[in-house]
Amino acid sequence: MPYYAEPVNEYMPLLQDDQLKPRSSKPTLRITTGSLDLPSPQTPPPELDQEYVDLLIRKIDRRLLPLMFITLALNFMEKIVLGNGSVYGLLEDINLSGSRFSTTASMFYVGYLLWEYPATIVIQALPVGLFTGLAILLWGVVVACTAFTSAYGHLLATRFITGALEAFVNPAFLYITAQWYTRDEAPRRVMVWFAGIGAGGVLGNLLSWVIGHVDMKPWRWMYAIFGSLAILWSIVIFLFLPNSVSTARYFTPAEKDFIERRIGGDSVRDIEATIDDWTLGEAVSCLLDPKTWFFTAIVFFGQVGNGSLQSMANLVLRSFGYTNLETSLVGIPFWIASLMVVLGAGSLASRYRNITTSLIAGLSLLPSVGYLIMLLGHGQPFRLIGYLLTAFAYAGVPLTLSLIAGNSRSITQKMTTTALIFIAGCIANIVGPQLYFARNAPLYHNTFIIMAVLYLCQCLTSLGLRMYLWRCNKTLDNEAEANRPNTPIIRESGVPSPVITREPVRMHEVFRYRL
Repeated sequence: MPYYAEPVNEYMPLLQDDQLKPRSSKPTLRITTGSLDLPSPQTPPPELDQEYVDLLIRKIDRRLLPLMFITLALNFMEKIVLGNGSVYGLLEDINLSGSRFSTTASMFYVGYLLWEYPATIVIQALPVGLFTGLAILLWGVVVACTAFTSAYGHLLATRFITGALEAFVNPAFLYITAQWYTRDEAPRRVMVWFAGIGAGGVLGNLLSWVIGHVDMKPWRWMYAIFGSLAILWSIVIFLFLPNSVSTARYFTPAEKDFIERRIGGDSVRDIEATIDDWTLGEAVSCLLDPKTWFFTAIVFFGQVGNGSLQSMANLVLRSFGYTNLETSLVGIPFWIASLMVVLGAGSLASRYRNITTSLIAGLSLLPSVGYLIMLLGHGQPFRLIGYLLTAFAYAGVPLTLSLIAGNSRSITQKMTTTALIFIAGCIANIVGPQLYFARNAPLYHNTFIIMAVLYLCQCLTSLGLRMYLWRCNKTLDNEAEANRPNTPIIRESGVPSPVITREPVRMHEVFRYRL
C-alpha cells in the first residue's frame, strides 16, 4: 500500500522525542499509515491505540465529572434557598419589604463580581484541588451560619461572603477541564458538570418542600441543612479532586504521561507548550478580540432573566395562584426540564461541532416566548407553560463556555474570557432582581416585557457571533490554501517525487473555530 507524507493534524497525539529521531543521518519524512502518526510504517505503539485512548478518557470521566457535577448541584441548592425561603417566612422574619428582597438577591453577585477575576489568577497559582475544597468548606460554613441571622444587614453580609467564595468554583472547573481534555472533548464535559445546576434545582426544591412542613422557621432549617451538606462534601473534594495531572492519584505514571502529551498536542495550543502561565500580553490580546465581547454579550442578555428568576421564581409562581408548598413542587419539573435541555444541547454540540451558536439562538427564543405567555396568558395552566419554557435558557451559559473552551488558543485567553463572561453574568444577576419592581407586584408585567426583549437580543447576538466565526474560518482557509506545502505521494518503492517538503506544518495552521 502507498504511504503519504502528511502534516500533523489536531487529532494526532504527539509522540515522544525518541520516536521522532531519524534512524540515519539521511533526511527522513514523517510517514502516516492512516490515522496514527508514526515515524515509519510499523505497528502503532499500544499507548496510541484508539481503544486505549477511549478507556483512559472514560477513566478520567469517572474520576472528575461526578465531583464537579455534585459540587455544582450543591452550589445551586444554596442559590435557590433564598427564593424558596421567601415563601417560608424569610420575608417576615428579616423584614425584607419593598426593594430589600431584590437587594438581598443581588448582593450575592456583588461578592461574586469583585472576586471573579482574582479567582482566575489565584487558581493558576495555587493547587486547584485543595483550593476548591477550601472554598467549598468556607461557603458551607457561611451558608450554615445564615440560619442564625436575624437582621437585614447580617443577611446582606452572608450573601456577599458566599458569593465571593463561590466565585472560585466555575473558573476552577474550567481550568481542570482544560488540563485533562482536548478542545474537542471539553465542550461535552462542560455541559455534563454544568448540568449539576438542574440536579441541584430538583433536589433543592424537593428538600424545600419537605422542610416546608416544619412548623419552626423552615427557611432557617434550609440554610442549616444545605450548608452542612457543603461542609461534608468539601472533605470529598479534599480527598479526590486532583491538583494537576502529574499529582493525580489512581493514574499510573504512563497514563499521566500520555494525558499530558495528548493535551500538549492539542491543536489549540502551541506544539512546544502544554499548559502555560498567565501572561499580560495574552490577556490584552483577549480584550481586543471581538469574540470576547460576543461571548460577554450573550451571557449578559441571558443571565438577566436566568439569575433573577432563581430568586424570584417562588414569588412569581405564588402570583399564579399556587400555595407556598406548591411553589416548591412546581419548581421540580422546571429544573428537570433545564437538566434535560443542558444535557441534550451538550450532546448535540459535541456530535456536531458547528451548531453551538445556532443552538444558543434557538434555545433563547423559547424563554422569550415563555415570558410573553406569562405576560399575556390567562389562567394558571397557560401561564405555567410560559414559566416552564424559560427553563430552556439555562443551556446558554454552558454552551458559551464550551465555545470558549474550543476556541481559545491559550489558558490565559480561556481564563480571561471566562472571567469576563462571569463578570457580565454577575452584573446581569445584580440588575435582574432590581427589574422586579415592587410597584408591579405580583404580576410584573413590565419585567416580563424586558426579559422577552433581552432573550431576543441574546438570539441575535449568537447569530452575529456565528457569522463572525464563519468569516474567521474563511480567512484561515484562504491563508492555509496560499501556504499549503507541496506534499508528494511516496510510493512503496520509497522513491519520492522531486519536490519534497521536510518540515511539518505547525499546529496552529490547522486550527479552525467551532461555530
